[in-house]
Amino acid sequence: MKGKTLIPLFAALLALASCSTTKVLQEGEYQLTSTEVKILNNKSFKSSQLNNYVKQKPAGSIGGWTPGLSIYNWQNGKGGKWDNFVKKIGTAPIIYDADLVD
Repeated sequence: MKGKTLIPLFAALLALASCSTTKVLQEGEYQLTSTEVKILNNKSFKSSQLNNYVKQKPAGSIGGWTPGLSIYNWQNGKGGKWDNFVKKIGTAPIIYDADLVD
């Protein structure tokens, strides 16, 4: 009995994991997955002071998986009610912009 209930669960997890997070990116675009700021020579500096200066912040993730982006990628490309719905509840990918780095 356990095997019969695990198979649909495994199939659902496999389907969710196989969704591409780069589905809506154009050629030459990259998804921002993390940011890193290094502070040199100042041990008393608090990283929370940088929040107003960091222009691009990656979408929240759970162990590298971004559920909001996965939902956003459920679009079928027809621009109908379904696409509007998943755009509304999902999270669009954060596109890396080199101009905002410095």
